[in-house]
Amino acid sequence: MNLFVQHTHGFTDRLRKVNVRVSFLLDNLRHSLVFIAGLQAASLEDHASGLDSETIGRLRNPPQYTATIDDPHVRAALENYMHLKHSDSDFDHTRLSYIKGNNIDPAEFLTLYQTKKIAEDITGVYSAMHDMRPNSCIGYTVPFSHLEHCPECGWFRYDQALLEKTSGRTKNLACSFPLPPPSTLVP
Repeated sequence: MNLFVQHTHGFTDRLRKVNVRVSFLLDNLRHSLVFIAGLQAASLEDHASGLDSETIGRLRNPPQYTATIDDPHVRAALENYMHLKHSDSDFDHTRLSYIKGNNIDPAEFLTLYQTKKIAEDITGVYSAMHDMRPNSCIGYTVPFSHLEHCPECGWFRYDQALLEKTSGRTKNLACSFPLPPPSTLVP
């Protein structure tokens, strides 16, 4: 092999590596621009927000008063909810202990669902669930909303074991907290 062919071959390999790197950077730039455009065009009414019309109404018209909680069981449920790490099973265990320890009817102490609803109404902060990679590689929003695998790690979007058991589309979910428009916030 002559010197020119060796030099050209090495240059071709380096050029191929540069092209791969440039392609990777351009893909990341394209994704970033799509995210930016999506944020600029975002609204509470977007289907992708996952918010129902009632929640949107409460976000647009948040409470304008200081909440008072007179019922000691409601207060205990809210304190329980706020102090735990928001594990459903932790709340349920603590709820049962409170009910047994105070010898009350379970109907008198709020369930986790009821407690979350009251907390949302008092604070004006609501949760929305979205598909997301458990490792936080990506959220399955635009431009990734159509993908079945994570482009970063290649992992499935849906939990395959649960998918097989349920014959449905079980997802890895992440919780987000949409905030009301700044013009509706209390000064």
